[in-house]
Amino acid sequence: MANYTISAVSRRKEAFRSGTGAAPRNPGTAPPSQTSAGPAEQGGFPTEKIINALVLSPEQKEAFLAAAPGVEQVFLRDSGITAADLEGATVLLGNPSVAAVREGGTSLRWMHTRSAGADQYMPEGVLPAGAVLSSSVGAYGISVSEHMFAMLMALMKRLPDYRDNQNAEIWKRTGTAKTLRGAKVLIGGAGDIGSS
Repeated sequence: MANYTISAVSRRKEAFRSGTGAAPRNPGTAPPSQTSAGPAEQGGFPTEKIINALVLSPEQKEAFLAAAPGVEQVFLRDSGITAADLEGATVLLGNPSVAAVREGGTSLRWMHTRSAGADQYMPEGVLPAGAVLSSSVGAYGISVSEHMFAMLMALMKRLPDYRDNQNAEIWKRTGTAKTLRGAKVLIGGAGDIGSS
């Protein structure tokens, strides 16, 4: 996910610098006028302010900074982002509260969630008109489906019960363990996670 995001931010900045393109937009929306209220401009292209709430290592933060030199980048945690933090931001990477986005994200042109779902940001009025909303759909299918099977097997084999008994120094059987052999399994949804 990080490499895609870095690449997209770099391409977007270069498009503004060269005058050959603009921010990605939702189909059917007109680009905003250069004279309309919005982010400040410098050197003929909009000044970018990126709010980055992705969970990053120090090396990953450095990669983001190197990918967009001269662009204001602020690294915060989702839970701490306020409307005031979002004022003037043109790019938002993360999942802050809907209220913060609605109140402070009036200059946003692109929001990318680190989650697969982004439904809470889709109602009219949450993001400014013409802003692009993207998500990390497809990034979690294998890991979430493997985690689901690990939890399923742990429960079927009563591992939480054995762990609790061991911690309490109780040495007794907890009942019969179950098996998947011959079992019928229902998978609700055939999206990226359900089909992995």
